[in-house]
Amino acid sequence: MIELEAARMVYGRTVALDDVSLAVTEGECLAVIGESGSGKSTLARVMLGQEQLTSGVFRRTGSGGPARTAYVAQDPADSLNPRMSVRRVIAEPLPSGRGDDAVLRAALEAVALDPHVLDRRPGDLSGGQQQRVSIARALVAEPDLLVLDEPTSALDPSVQAQILRLLRKLRTERGLTSVLVTHDLPAAAWLADRIAVLHRGRLVEIGPALDIWNAPTHPYTKALLAAALGDPVPENHHDSEGAP
Repeated sequence: MIELEAARMVYGRTVALDDVSLAVTEGECLAVIGESGSGKSTLARVMLGQEQLTSGVFRRTGSGGPARTAYVAQDPADSLNPRMSVRRVIAEPLPSGRGDDAVLRAALEAVALDPHVLDRRPGDLSGGQQQRVSIARALVAEPDLLVLDEPTSALDPSVQAQILRLLRKLRTERGLTSVLVTHDLPAAAWLADRIAVLHRGRLVEIGPALDIWNAPTHPYTKALLAAALGDPVPENHHDSEGAP
């Protein structure tokens, strides 16, 4: 699905990615964590095809050819066109930019929104509802890869938990392949299958999510864990109803 080999990205004198090699397999959720400036947003743009590597190899394939990718941004208020109706927003990724009511209603129902919001504008909705619209827009074209860029950081804590539960429910139901870009280690451990830790553009640790949470090996990961809030996630976190 996604593979990087010795990926390097340089902007002037700044090295954003430095010899990063990793893969994302079909149906997997990989969380990429790190502080601001770690290179995780650059990595996301590469995976979306928005940036070309300075050097190294990037492969992205779908089940029937080139992969279809979709993106959920950090702040839905900035990523949703305020002049469009929710109907037009969700239909944007479709080939004609339009969709019949059945498709659009199903997209909203999948994210637990009442279809009556189709004719409202994003600014009429709460932050959590706006992010649900963003997720519906990302999923309506049935992408092979979903990239989630800090999808809860702009939301209130109670709403963050709701969105995380929704994302895990969608993963389970649809077998989504996804990359979660975040600085939130508890959320990553709760939602993802594996965690990749970036520090100053380098991949310093990667492994199963619970292994990284319970027994990190790199000093940087240990520092992230020490700064994280919340209780340890349960061993059966992919069957648990709770959220961090």
